[in-house]
Amino acid sequence: MRAPSIAVVPSPVAVPAESARQLPFDWLRGLVMVLMTIDHASGEFNAGRVFTDATFMYRPGMELPLDQFLTRWITHLCAPTFVFLAGYVLQLSVRRRVAKGEAEGSITRFIITRGVIIAALDP
Repeated sequence: MRAPSIAVVPSPVAVPAESARQLPFDWLRGLVMVLMTIDHASGEFNAGRVFTDATFMYRPGMELPLDQFLTRWITHLCAPTFVFLAGYVLQLSVRRRVAKGEAEGSITRFIITRGVIIAALDP
């Protein structure tokens, strides 16, 4: 007598919908986050060496290893890149809202309200 065979049916594979994400900007955001992590953690790794950007803390003849200099130099790209990305995402958001037919005044009001809330929460 043979044992009954059990048919294995593969589970259906979900086909992802087309994404509107723009991968280069996602990669840029991720890279900047890594750089910012390095910058914020560099205080621990640079204990006893030049940590601040303030020139009054630098003394002539003070040692500044090349790796520390390059780390501090490259992390200065974080802030301008974040400002660029914030502006780019705002432009995408406005374009999407205009395409949906939202009034220009409504979009402007939303952006200003959001900015005021963020500024109020900052302190």
